[in-house]
Order: sequence, then C-alpha cells, then structure tokens
Amino acid sequence: MQQRNSSSSAEAGKGAGVAFGPDPGSDPGARLLMWRPAETDPEESRYAAAFSHARDVALDHHRQITAARSAVRAAARMLLAEPAERREMLLHNHPRFAAARCGGWRLAAVLVDEVEAMEGEPLEERLRLAELATGLVPETPVGAAEGATGDGEGDSDPSGLLAADTAARAWRVLGDLQRRRAELAVAGESLTRARRHQRRGSGDPLERAALREASGHLLAARGRRRARALLAGAAKLYAQLVEIDAEGRCRVCLGLEVLGYEDPAFEALGDDPHAPGAVPPARYPSVDPSAEEVREALDELHLGLDLLDPVDEPELFEAGRRRLRQLSAGSALEAGPGLAACAQRPAPSATGCNELA
Repeated sequence: MQQRNSSSSAEAGKGAGVAFGPDPGSDPGARLLMWRPAETDPEESRYAAAFSHARDVALDHHRQITAARSAVRAAARMLLAEPAERREMLLHNHPRFAAARCGGWRLAAVLVDEVEAMEGEPLEERLRLAELATGLVPETPVGAAEGATGDGEGDSDPSGLLAADTAARAWRVLGDLQRRRAELAVAGESLTRARRHQRRGSGDPLERAALREASGHLLAARGRRRARALLAGAAKLYAQLVEIDAEGRCRVCLGLEVLGYEDPAFEALGDDPHAPGAVPPARYPSVDPSAEEVREALDELHLGLDLLDPVDEPELFEAGRRRLRQLSAGSALEAGPGLAACAQRPAPSATGCNELA
C-alpha cells in the first residue's frame, strides 16, 4: 500500500511540473532544497528554470542571513561573558567584535532580549546593558523614507524598518529602567527617542503597546492624569493581541493610579525606594476621585488581578490585592471621601479566586 501511495505522489508531481526526491518531511526549507524541475514540455521547462533560479537566490540569501545572525549571537555570548565594566571598551575596540559593530542593530536586539530576561536582577546591571544596546542603534531615526539602509552582504533589513524597531525598543527599555531608578527627566528623553524611531519602524503593535505602557508609567510617576489614558490604551492593545498578563498588568496599574496604593515592594509606577531621591513607596490621588471614577478603577483592578499571573508579577499582584483589602475594610482612605463610595468586594486570592486570602 505504501508503494502505491508513493507512486501516486510521484505521478501527481509530474502532472504539476515538479518532482521531489526522498520525502523531506514537513520542513518547508528542506522541501525547497530538494525540489527539482520535472521533464515537461518546453514552456513548462522555462517556467521551472525560472523557479529554480528564484529558489537558488532565495536560499542563498537565507544562508547569508542565518550566518549573520549566528555570528551576532556568538558575539553577544562572548560579550556577555566579559565583566560588565569591560564590555563597552571591548565592543568598540576589540577586533573580534568588528563584524558585530557593522550590523549594530542586530547585536542591540540580542542585548535588549538579555536585558528583558534579567527581570529581578540588580537594576544597575540592567541599565548598563541597556545603555550599551542604545549605543549600537542608529542615532538618527531611519526607515523606508531614507531608502535602503543595508550594511552589506547578508543584510536582512534593506528598508531599515527592523533597525528602527530595534532602536525604538532599546530606548524604550532604557527609559523604563531609568524611570524605575527615579531618573524621570532622562527617562522622558529616552522615551521621546523611542517614539521618534518607532514612527519610522514597521508599526509592530506589540511594541506600540509596550511604549504606550512605559509612557503611562512615567506620567504616573510624575503625577499626571494623562497616565490613565495611556495605560488604558496599552491595556486595550494588549487585549487585542491576547497578551493576557500584560493587559492585566496595565489594568492593575490603572486601578491603583486612581485608588492610590501603599506597598514598599510595589515599583511598577516608578518607586524604587533604594534610588537616590526616590519618592515614598505610597501614593494617593492629588484630587479626590469621583464615585464613578472609583467604580471604574475598581472594575479595572479586579479585572487586572483576574488576568495577572501572581507568579510572574508577585509584587504588583500583592499591591493590588492589599489595596482592595484596605478599601474593603474601610482603612487607608487617605485619598478622601470619594474612595468611601467603593463597592465592598473581596480581593482575589493568589489562585485568582475572588475571596479574601
């Protein structure tokens, strides 16, 4: 039976003007490599020859891109193995990093991945690595408007869109870390640079949501009411992208921005108690919210806690839950009588159930 099936496949291939060797499996790249034009009439042979040429060009380009990415990852591994204080000097002076410097945005992308994977590590180490990444991206925003921005053989970003995306992401990550360190002025400058690069990028919706969230946290740390609109907008984008944990994070922060909070471990709105000049680890609205604002904020906080993973975001989850317990008990209403209008609903437990823990 298997022999007849194989024979039928071969006959179908001849009828379509294609032929395959041994079954290459499900890998489309392997199937493309094993494709060979079948013997057909002259017109189909010309078509098959053109297809073969296009295949060879595409595969050659793919090999170049793969080799370039492998070289960048190898350079990143060598760089990260060095002491943090030596990395910048080695990157800009040592010959083994010369190729990585030519395609700097690729190395920057790997370094930003590393920064985001270091969540929970000392803030200073993450800041230094993020600063190193921003030094590798284009200083001036680039994109399709400037035409090709390739850096030679194997370039995978002829329009400059990926370079602009990487630059926006690097500056956004740096700005968010600076905000956590309570360096609000420089954080604002970094996020402004991120927006400039993002306008020339691919329009990645996930990065747009992340930048909107970072900007919302910064404005919240400055006590600006516009922070609420930015956090709500970021939550909406995350919901559309089915980024459940990120949506929950934004909604919890949005609720706490209206209801206030007091929790030494809570840093999501910019309070690093160990940073020079850090603001106190408690904040309440400067203007007493209306009963309607309180109800909406409670809805956001409850929904956010239902979506948020307490394992991934333990401090933020506990901050939201603690605030709900305080309000339910009628305590810690320093923000004024408007908070007394809140609904008496229990706080979610760490398992996501709506009951007091």
